[in-house]
Amino acid sequence: EPGGEALDCLRGGGPEDLRRIVLDLAAAVSQSPRSDLARHLDDGSALARFRDLVACQGGDPECLDRFALVHPAPVVRDVPSPRSGVVRRVDAETVGRAANSLGAGRNRAEDSVDPAVGFDRLAKVGEEVAAGQPVARVHAATATDADAATARFLQGFTCE
Repeated sequence: EPGGEALDCLRGGGPEDLRRIVLDLAAAVSQSPRSDLARHLDDGSALARFRDLVACQGGDPECLDRFALVHPAPVVRDVPSPRSGVVRRVDAETVGRAANSLGAGRNRAEDSVDPAVGFDRLAKVGEEVAAGQPVARVHAATATDADAATARFLQGFTCE
């Protein structure tokens, strides 16, 4: 589900590389020792604080527990690798623009955001993949949108 890895990290899990980045960023803006910051992820206090922030902004923090049910995308499909090899590049700007084309972001302040669309389960640089193996998953409003976003995503994906 979109947001799944971020929420998993706030629950003390998620991918190790994301956890490392979160702790690096938190350490850069905090006076707290890294061990305290890691404990906040592991003991649930980071998630509790995020839930408070959602509530303060008028959101329903209970939705975080059932994100995929609250915000399902009509079309969810794997993005297959065009070839076998080692992932050399997953360009963040290209992925972001592909997600934005789905409605996951704004081009103007008055644009709405569709929380159900985007990409998840992205392959990581250095990962070995086989042709046809999923290297991402796209969440879209229509099959046409999914096709276009997949093509755009693959423009920023290199596997050799």
